Amino acid sequence: MSMPSVLELPHRRVLLVVEDLALAELLLDSLKDAGHEGELADDERKLDRALDSRSFDAAIVDMDTRARNGAELIQSIRSRAPATTVIALLPCGGLGSGLATPHYHLAIEKPARLHTILAALSVSNPISAN
Repeated sequence: MSMPSVLELPHRRVLLVVEDLALAELLLDSLKDAGHEGELADDERKLDRALDSRSFDAAIVDMDTRARNGAELIQSIRSRAPATTVIALLPCGGLGSGLATPHYHLAIEKPARLHTILAALSVSNPISAN
């Protein structure tokens, strides 16, 4: 199976739940360059405000976080925006055996190639497709 060209991807509204501001800026710029809209929610207040104010096609959630529980963030997104495809960015080596596995649609282990993240946006949410 070949990866779709970034030029072939439909326009997506993407919520970035990323604590690392350098990573967030890279992703926001890359989303814009690929024709998508990106909104950063780097704390709970911004996440709540974003989910209350608009809908998103996808949420990219960085699970490698010190300040927040990534599984709880994903649960919050899934319960408040069930039609949103959730893409988890896992820390190198995965989540480990002692951590609860959140219910995301796709997982990408870091360090991730940018084209892999952008290609993941082409996957439709199986819940909203039904």
